[in-house]
Amino acid sequence: MSSTASSPSSSTPVSSSPSDWWYGVAMFPLTLITSLLPVVGFIGVHRLVSPENPSVYMLLLGVFLFAQGASMLLGVIVAGALVLDIHELQKTGDSWHPHWAWVAPGVVNIAGPLFSPAFVVSVPLLSYYLYRRGKRVGAPSF
Repeated sequence: MSSTASSPSSSTPVSSSPSDWWYGVAMFPLTLITSLLPVVGFIGVHRLVSPENPSVYMLLLGVFLFAQGASMLLGVIVAGALVLDIHELQKTGDSWHPHWAWVAPGVVNIAGPLFSPAFVVSVPLLSYYLYRRGKRVGAPSF
């Protein structure tokens, strides 16, 4: 009687990171990019189109509001991924358990589209979080 069942440890891939939520945290530059693109577009369209055409400005206002909403949604996704990543890292046996204070840069990142100087705080802190996570946990590797 031989057993044909394979062991579950040999068939499942081993993840190098205890949590893959850092992929969502790594999207934080998209928040900055999507909040700045309408401003650059407004400057470019203003030079190409005559200022007497009000419909162009209404279209630009719509694009601006859509991009700001998308940027805030990306900020919420980044903050949510940061919370879930910290929660998963707290449950592991790794040596690094990030403090819940690391959620603050994610919350500040949500406010970035409305108050652009907030990116001065959130972008470096989220970059440092991913750098430190990579050094302590192994993913992302820099």
